[in-house]
Amino acid sequence: MNSLPPEWLNELKSAYPARSGGLGWQDMRLMLSIRSALLTHTWEQILDAIKAYKAYCQQSGKEGSEFVQKPKAWFDQGGYTEVWEYRAPVNPEDAERTRRRAARDARATEAGLKFGLDRDPRESIEAFETRIRLAEASPTRPLSAESQHREFRRRLAALTEGLKA
Repeated sequence: MNSLPPEWLNELKSAYPARSGGLGWQDMRLMLSIRSALLTHTWEQILDAIKAYKAYCQQSGKEGSEFVQKPKAWFDQGGYTEVWEYRAPVNPEDAERTRRRAARDARATEAGLKFGLDRDPRESIEAFETRIRLAEASPTRPLSAESQHREFRRRLAALTEGLKA
């Protein structure tokens, strides 16, 4: 089995594409998935595949959206064995539509909506855009998972301090 360099987690985090929502770095099962990949590939090969996946996500407009795979899923599905080559849509209108959809999905997620889950298929795109704008303007926007976790840690620390006193 190949070994991991000392700063492997920092290298992995900096090379991996951004995603809306959590990436699950604290999931210990991720380590098992990485160890499994190291049985057949070197760390350098895996890191090169991650960089290629990040470039693919950037070129396809998926980076920063919920369509970026979480690292554990990427490793479990053999993402390090794939050829990550982006092929632009032949029709320029398709490319623009894909770019607009990725931007809309990112805005919806940031506003606390999930495009695939919160949009009724009968709802027009214009109506969904209006819901996104209303959610963006709302002072009581739902917290992101990261913000919820930060708030939980803050409250837990305050509670712990109260018990010590």
